Amino acid sequence: MTPAQIISGMTAKNRELQTLNDQLLDLSEEKAQKERTFKVLRAKKFMELKANKESVTLIPKLAEGDEEVAKAEFEFKVAEGMFNIVREKIKDVRTAIDTYRSVLTWKREEYKNVNISE
Repeated sequence: MTPAQIISGMTAKNRELQTLNDQLLDLSEEKAQKERTFKVLRAKKFMELKANKESVTLIPKLAEGDEEVAKAEFEFKVAEGMFNIVREKIKDVRTAIDTYRSVLTWKREEYKNVNISE
């Protein structure tokens, strides 16, 4: 791998990192909105069940079983999963960039050593 190829690879990974950071920002907002929706629906269901004189110990289970609350929780968990996936991808890209840096440094040192010994 030539230094030009290494730098080209680093440039591509930096572009990918920027794209992933933009995605993470969007997913962060979506996750927060889905979480808010879920918590509001759950709280409303809790209050509705409490107003209907349901047993306090049963309210959380009954609220979980509500179709609308369950759907909101599912959407929140999917959004949270997507957020975490992109965050892990960012770590992978950063590792790749660090690897390119290390290879470039190694190549530079190798070049110095070859030129010194000649």
